[in-house]
Amino acid sequence: MDYTSEPVQDLVNDSTVESVFGPVVIFVPCVFGAIGVIANLSMIFAVLCNIQLRNITNIMIVNAAVGDIMAILIMLPTNAYVLLHSVWPFGDFLCKLSNMVNMYSLTTSAYSFCALSTDRYMAVARPLTYRTHRNRRITFCIVAIDLIGLISVIPTYFLAYERSNVCFYLDHGTLVAKIHEIVLFIFVYIIPLLIISVNYIRIASVLMRSIRHQLFEGDSNAAVKQHATRVRLTKTVLLIIVLYGLCMLPYYLANIVIQFLKITALEGFFKTMYFPSSICYVLATLVNPVMMFTLSKTYRRHFMRCPCFKRTERPVTGSNMMTAITRRTAVIDH
Repeated sequence: MDYTSEPVQDLVNDSTVESVFGPVVIFVPCVFGAIGVIANLSMIFAVLCNIQLRNITNIMIVNAAVGDIMAILIMLPTNAYVLLHSVWPFGDFLCKLSNMVNMYSLTTSAYSFCALSTDRYMAVARPLTYRTHRNRRITFCIVAIDLIGLISVIPTYFLAYERSNVCFYLDHGTLVAKIHEIVLFIFVYIIPLLIISVNYIRIASVLMRSIRHQLFEGDSNAAVKQHATRVRLTKTVLLIIVLYGLCMLPYYLANIVIQFLKITALEGFFKTMYFPSSICYVLATLVNPVMMFTLSKTYRRHFMRCPCFKRTERPVTGSNMMTAITRRTAVIDH
């Protein structure tokens, strides 16, 4: 995020903007940010507590959730303050750290979804080879994605700097800044989206052939059930990716428009564009946990089995036996 070093009094003295925009800038990010941190931590905790949830899909989503939590905790408070006061009082280190965390979160999330779509294709198209070397594949994917994320933050450390209570990431409105935003949009949004689209087109083709095979030749009930499970999981992952892409698109477009029109942090139009796009950014961090909890019965069941949700039960004897059985059954069913 880039800010200019022009005087800030013109905007701050506008009491109308401050009285209307100020509470919104503080309240909305705090609410969504708190929900985002709690939801992502809950998802990570559920996966770590239940070995049944430690599959490639969930581990990739957890890997992206770590970056999301870092972005919420570091970027959200500082961005809200800057949008409200148009000044950066947090120093050079936090200026670099905020931009680095942002780049890491964007990169790891995008390529985690690429890995997810590839994993879904392998599970649907090559179910026999999919099970082989599973642990090795998980380790390789996590290391590769985190390595890409770490490499992407190296230039950010040198390009971000604080000067005169302003946090800069490249010089605002310059040719280099414009090229940077375009390159970021292509490599962290367009290319991952193309990879994901190709994978899901291939998945659709495989599923259509599988459906025709079931109709004309017939399969066992176990094979049909396994196929239905894979289709359901594929649809869930696809919905997560689509929602994430829709939430992140305004963020990238706003950054491009701000650079090309040379809109500064002191202009009302900056707030008009950047604040909604920042909210969309925060909503993108909610996509994974909300969709997992909403669409996956297995996730909900294992989440409720976490130790923090288990009640200390009294010894089951006599008349208490039926009550205890009923409680256990209710936990499993929900």
